[in-house]
Amino acid sequence: MHYKGPALVLAGPGSGKTTVLVERVKNLILERNVSPDKILVVTFARSAAAQMQERFLRSTEGRFASVTFSTIHSVCYSIINSEDSFVNYSLLPENEKTDFLRKTIQEYFLRFPEQTKVPGLLKDVLMELSAFKKGKNMRGGYKTKYCDRRLFEYCKNKLEEFKAFNKYFDFDDMAEMTDRLLSSNTELYGRSVRFEYVLVDEFQDTGADQFSFLRKLCIEDNFYAVGDEDQSIYGFRGACPEIMLKFREYFSDCRIYDLPENFRSHSEIVNKSATLIKNNKKRYDKRSLAVLKSENDESVKILSAKDENEELDLLISEIRRVAKTSESIAVLVRTRGSLDLVAGKLIQNDINFFVKDKVSNIFEVPVIKTVMSFFEVSAGAGSTDDYIRIFKTTDLKAYESFLGSHSFSWESIRSYYRGDEKVKDFEYKVKSIRKFSPEIALEFIRNVLGLDRKISVYEKSKLCEFEMVIKGCENIRSVLDREKTYSEMVECKNTDKNLVLSTIHSAKGLEFDRVFIPFMNEGNIPLSKAVSENDTEEERRIFYVALTRAKNGVTMSFHESLRNKRAVPSRFLKEMGFLP
Repeated sequence: MHYKGPALVLAGPGSGKTTVLVERVKNLILERNVSPDKILVVTFARSAAAQMQERFLRSTEGRFASVTFSTIHSVCYSIINSEDSFVNYSLLPENEKTDFLRKTIQEYFLRFPEQTKVPGLLKDVLMELSAFKKGKNMRGGYKTKYCDRRLFEYCKNKLEEFKAFNKYFDFDDMAEMTDRLLSSNTELYGRSVRFEYVLVDEFQDTGADQFSFLRKLCIEDNFYAVGDEDQSIYGFRGACPEIMLKFREYFSDCRIYDLPENFRSHSEIVNKSATLIKNNKKRYDKRSLAVLKSENDESVKILSAKDENEELDLLISEIRRVAKTSESIAVLVRTRGSLDLVAGKLIQNDINFFVKDKVSNIFEVPVIKTVMSFFEVSAGAGSTDDYIRIFKTTDLKAYESFLGSHSFSWESIRSYYRGDEKVKDFEYKVKSIRKFSPEIALEFIRNVLGLDRKISVYEKSKLCEFEMVIKGCENIRSVLDREKTYSEMVECKNTDKNLVLSTIHSAKGLEFDRVFIPFMNEGNIPLSKAVSENDTEEERRIFYVALTRAKNGVTMSFHESLRNKRAVPSRFLKEMGFLP
């Protein structure tokens, strides 16, 4: 058992890294007579720290409660709070930060209207700010990845001004502040450095400032890190797998240990995932050894479908089939858009599930509300808001002043417009919608009533998702009923933990009997914006994490066409030997 000096443990999926950390702490105390209060165990999630502490205390009958199990942010917060110069500073609440950035983005586009506004900007700006704060020291000159550089600089400067004026710091500041304080304040450094042994979990997710201050907390470089660079998937949060790869440069006298055995997954899963990840260049040359042998030919399956909708039908069919023999099933997807698609299909088929991420309600999307307003008005049940929405899609003048001061009926509308033939034609077409099937009605609204001419590419993509949600509805009334059912299901979605729907990122650290990975197509896995070698390697690691969540079997699927255009299967399937 390793005693003193720096060490790196390469712990692959299912290798028992938590056991290694707990046994390391026990060995230091019971065999090496290290005082428990001189040991710090650090991880990233509060739940992981609590679970590790509980496991340690249970195995030692609660005798050594003075061992510190903590998250990186908790360590930072305690050090910042102990510094007099920050006594009047406070942590910026996340909701206040997002509200400020939302307003700042709106202000930016008012000042620079020539700039192109795209959906999801707030999320992209947040990721960019986080990556900048946590990764800038490792990368030299920072290059934006998630949003336009001018927008990023504008938001960054405005946020820094806001925080300085209000004496705030945020989560992204904490590691840099802590590192700077420990470097510049000798007294604080003396008070804080009390750990003879520092153990770091999930080391591959460490950022530059985090690594720097954790080293400063450790006396005599008794720095013990456990991680797997092949599972580094948080680049958008500033994680730097390069730190793991350069561990020997930081600690020339370090020891590096390998845990090659996988106690979780059957051999075929281990072998296929190992074949995949070997295509990455920036990694240690490690072995992957399966302890469990595959018992059947269905450990790893690949399915192909004509299009996205048929792929979802296949997914539902397979879930129902394996549910008879599997205690836990997970559907892991790459993006939030895919999460919403699968959730809609599960709801449509009355399949209960547990979701780790927030599911968006497709019926709350503005363009879908417009379509539903057409349905409501055509069925004779339109509200004020419904009439306003559908008239906004027309070229009729003065509709807003009319709608703001009149009761709503086609008679009053015709009277206001003095028998305008365009109004009569619009009324006739809207009323005729109720005669169509929902899918034909949607096509009618988009093309005959001209909705497509008024909306963006993004909104058109949401209409394609909506088309899959309403598939199978017999008439307009059944779509209106489905909206209510769908909304209730989204609110009450955590009903069956035997079937988990999750993004791959949210599933990291978990395991399931059977895993499904749909939409294995170029543009999704890997994402289309992954153009550099570094980006592609991270996408490959993300897929590797998804594969290695499975214990008994994994089923992947792809579609051959998307919106009447050819869809290309993921290159990763070829790398694993599934496609020529």
